[in-house]
This record gives sequence, C-alpha cells and structure tokens, in this order.
Amino acid sequence: MDARIIIILLVCHLVRFILERNIVRNEDILMLEEGRELRGKGKIILVILTTIALVVITILSDAESNAFKWFFISLLVIAFGFNSFIEYTYRKGSKRYIVSLITMIVGVIMLYFLV
Repeated sequence: MDARIIIILLVCHLVRFILERNIVRNEDILMLEEGRELRGKGKIILVILTTIALVVITILSDAESNAFKWFFISLLVIAFGFNSFIEYTYRKGSKRYIVSLITMIVGVIMLYFLV
C-alpha cells in the first residue's frame, strides 16, 4: 500500500505541475490578505481535525477496512475543495482554482481504484 500512495502523490504533483504550466501560465494575480489569513487558519484547522480523525479511525478499525481509503478520499476532497474555494474567492480573474479541482478529481479517482 505504501508504494501505491507514493505513486498517487507523484502523479498528483505531476498533474498539478502540467496544469499550472498550461492553464495558469504566468499569472501575477496576488491573493488578498484576507485570503492568505483564511487559508492559514483553514490549514491549521484541517491538520487538527485530520489528526483527531486519524487517531479515532486507527483505534476503531482494523488495517484492512475501507475506513482508511474513505478517510483519505474525504480528506483530499475537503483540502482541495477548500483550496479551490479560497483561490476562486480571493484571486479574482485567476484560473488557478481549476488546477486544484482537476488535481482533486485525479487524486480521488486514483485513491478509489488503487488503494
């Protein structure tokens, strides 16, 4: 399972890199200060909730259950969805949120079928 997770991460980074080069190109649209603050607070909350949920899932389920797969899929959707929302809301005129959405879709599909 470890090698599959590494492959998924590498493919997601490669997809993100290719999409940023083709869709975003040389955008110099800066994010507003409120967006940066909200993104930072959101990441902190996400890390705390992820840690708590991972501990609970580890304690309550066995290693072969689908709980881990669905946990990582939901984590991916929440993290990339939040990132897309922040980019769409606080970077007006930018298409960077499309990169996050497509990367999320690729990651979810790969997690669903490979893990």
